[in-house]
Amino acid sequence: MIKIPKLIISLLKKIKLYVFLKNIYYKNLKFLKLIKNNTENNLFSIFLNMEDDIQFIDIGVFKGSKIDCIVNINPYARVIGIEAFKDYYDNLKKKYQSNKNIKLLNYAISNKNNITSFYYNDKKIDKEAFSLKKNYKLNKIQKTKCKTLNKILNNKTASIVKIDTEGSEYDILKSSKKIIIKNKPAIFVETTEKTFKNIVKFFKKYNYNAFVYEKHIFKKKLSNNWK
Repeated sequence: MIKIPKLIISLLKKIKLYVFLKNIYYKNLKFLKLIKNNTENNLFSIFLNMEDDIQFIDIGVFKGSKIDCIVNINPYARVIGIEAFKDYYDNLKKKYQSNKNIKLLNYAISNKNNITSFYYNDKKIDKEAFSLKKNYKLNKIQKTKCKTLNKILNNKTASIVKIDTEGSEYDILKSSKKIIIKNKPAIFVETTEKTFKNIVKFFKKYNYNAFVYEKHIFKKKLSNNWK
């Protein structure tokens, strides 16, 4: 695996070529295995086990950047991508239509198998904010099917589970105890201060080591007021 030095990445960002070249790379050259040197990609490489039934389960896919990382590491990896927002799901279907190893599902993962409300708004600054949790900023609603992770995986094994669900990550973990106890996948969770402590306690209960490898604090220049 060849890794691009951070200095080169910083230079490309400075001259405003990074995003342009990144898009070309992921569209045409991703199988060259040129992966930028960051902690998440290194961890994905460590935990990816091709002997499992499913290598990667992506809950909250958005544009598919994490799936791209996995496929870059191993183009034969079997992936399940779960995206509840219909517009994103449709775009993902087009993006990955030629890869038969990637299965996409238009569901929300929850602690119940039912149909429920999915909250969002159409402001550009909140483009990644879609949640099963009601929030005053999310003033639009669409109905979505919900399934538990147990139902999706159906006794199959998985190497890595990534969860990015704007507040419902703790509920998903609690309803996935069967998988965690039996399968012990590596779990990547995007969380907030609101659910962080409960998630760490949950992991400790099931003999997981919990590590924070990335932490972001919103700066004043951002106009949104997410906490």
